[in-house]
Amino acid sequence: MQDGQSHGHALRVKWKVEGDLDWLGVQRRVCMSAFSSYSLREQSKASRAADVAAGNPDLAYRIHRHAIELIEIEPPLLFLRPWKEHLEKEWQACGA
Repeated sequence: MQDGQSHGHALRVKWKVEGDLDWLGVQRRVCMSAFSSYSLREQSKASRAADVAAGNPDLAYRIHRHAIELIEIEPPLLFLRPWKEHLEKEWQACGA
């Protein structure tokens, strides 16, 4: 985890995930690495009190925005294009 201020965010986290993806009945090995950048928003005293009353932790800040910067995808994105198109449609549907 690192300071994300130079990237316009509060926090920046580098991550990597590897696993098998079942693509139309065919198992494919997939590896992705990326940076996740998080913007935080300070919680009001009323929101914090309501969270605590509901049994949730008392957090002074919550994640306001999350952005992902893909660094590497194996196999290449061309293989994952139908997933990308599907996700773009989902994001547009939710107003992102």
